[in-house]
Amino acid sequence: MNRSELKHSVKERLSGNYGYVILVTLPALIVSFLSGGWSGSHSANYDSITNNTATVVDYVNMFHLDFTSDLFSIVGFFVEIGVALALLDFYRNQEKKPHPFLQFIYVYQQKGLFLGSLVIGILQYVWILLWTLLLIVPGIIKSLAYSQAGFIYRDALDKGEKLGYTEAITQSRKLMDGHKAEYFVLQLSFIGWFLLIGVTFGIAAIWVVPYYQMTMSAYYDQLSGSSDDGLIIDSAAS
Repeated sequence: MNRSELKHSVKERLSGNYGYVILVTLPALIVSFLSGGWSGSHSANYDSITNNTATVVDYVNMFHLDFTSDLFSIVGFFVEIGVALALLDFYRNQEKKPHPFLQFIYVYQQKGLFLGSLVIGILQYVWILLWTLLLIVPGIIKSLAYSQAGFIYRDALDKGEKLGYTEAITQSRKLMDGHKAEYFVLQLSFIGWFLLIGVTFGIAAIWVVPYYQMTMSAYYDQLSGSSDDGLIIDSAAS
């Protein structure tokens, strides 16, 4: 199918369910907001130190904020993965589960998913970083190639299959073979929406991020053939 049809399928599932999906996505928005705030404070302390205007307090705060920023990054990683998987479940089943705000936690009740997500995330980060050290473009290409590994690993667990961490990344790379450009263009198609977030000082993120994230989850669902819709992405579509 083309991008318009993919987005239409997402909008159909969001229709009448936006409140639920917003609550599912809200933890990721909160963590993103908090980490952004800490990043701003971190920058101010760093500037003081590099400009030789720092006090002892600045150095203490620098250490504290480094730790806090790293902590938020780790927490944010698991929250975003959990939200993406929860939205994938909703896209597939259209089932409203109790306590939507906590769905990002409930998905990790599946045995092995927490550790698998951590290891796969670390491997992705290291490999993409190494490719990026060569050139920026190869790093971007590999990030697109590895983007579906978390979904693949979770689906394997659901089926009771034993899938290695590196194998999940390898399967993602194979799945994305010939689809990296269309996935990239699909992400670019949301530029207008993200500009709207900037114009509204972040308020529009409450509506845009759930739509964006569910679309990315839907893309995996269609690409992996998990959906019964039998739809195929057409990168030439608008």
